[in-house]
Amino acid sequence: MPHVKEQVTQITQPANRQTGAHGSQTVSVEPLVALLDDETTLNALDEIFFSSSVRQHFNDEGEMLIFRERWLGRYLRDHGEHAFAAIADGQLVGYVVGCLKNPNEIGGFEDITAYAALPDLVAQTPAHLHINVLAGWRSRGVGAHLIRHFAAHAAAHGCPAVHIITGRGGRNVGFYERNGFHTLFSGDATASPATRGLVFMARPTTLTLTGSRDGGAHSQGV
Repeated sequence: MPHVKEQVTQITQPANRQTGAHGSQTVSVEPLVALLDDETTLNALDEIFFSSSVRQHFNDEGEMLIFRERWLGRYLRDHGEHAFAAIADGQLVGYVVGCLKNPNEIGGFEDITAYAALPDLVAQTPAHLHINVLAGWRSRGVGAHLIRHFAAHAAAHGCPAVHIITGRGGRNVGFYERNGFHTLFSGDATASPATRGLVFMARPTTLTLTGSRDGGAHSQGV
């Protein structure tokens, strides 16, 4: 299995690829929870979360808060030591949250029925993550950098592999493939209701990639 040579904490990308403007901006990766005392950062986090989500309509505020808790809130509260922020010029431009333990063993993820339906795959790739990047910063390497950072963090804690679950044919599948994830299960029409329409992808935490770029990173959708 390949090994990560070093844990990179900064990347430099063109300031505006759409307009062709010259210049560069440095993006650093920092622990996320430590930044949440700042109301501006907290608001920016919610903006990225909801604007990047595959779900854009909620019947009421309560439904919206349940959705946030499922894909973001519990990770910040219960697994905050594994959450990281991408910061550019003092602005939050992306984040990754996750858990390093098998969700079938620790509890708290019973609402994600795909885990119980795929116990062997989950056991082989116990860590999982959710990542979102601000729209204007996609396709600039931020998501790929967050993936590498999280994977190196997981490897340092002894995790052999990390997985994600998303929708079959989703626009984020290509992003994960470019960042070393391989499809281990794809739920077609014959799959159980818990996994139908879903794809389970994983990669070793010690995988080293070069030249990877993100193209619309988001991972909610289970």
